Amino acid sequence: MKTIRVVPANEFGWFDVDSILTFLSNPYTIGIKSNRMGYQLVGKSLKRKIKKELLSTAVSPGTIQVTGSGELIILMADCQTTGGYPRIARIADVDLSLCAQLKPGDVINFTEISADEAERLYFERESELSIITDSINFKYLI
Repeated sequence: MKTIRVVPANEFGWFDVDSILTFLSNPYTIGIKSNRMGYQLVGKSLKRKIKKELLSTAVSPGTIQVTGSGELIILMADCQTTGGYPRIARIADVDLSLCAQLKPGDVINFTEISADEAERLYFERESELSIITDSINFKYLI
């Protein structure tokens, strides 16, 4: 099972406490109908405490939307640019490449981090990759 770090999204507060606890403490399986547009998750469905509907709003790879029936969808590389489902969370950019490697049947769980922590982790990863790139380039200069 992979643990994926998420940052609460704009409509996080639209969900009742039980649903938020479910989201952050239960495993979800990547569904068979998943593709490059989005991963349909199989697991406990979520309930909203705020029932209003969204107009189409901006989404990007890593956005986790919740359908009207409470099912979760992780938007991936070929996702649309706008969506109308509430956004409960967003995958931390540092974990998006891990998500891209998932396949139907894989099991994941989510853990919440702050936007500041997500940004720090992303910059740490970029720094590490830069050091590796510089080392490789230096090796070929010799």
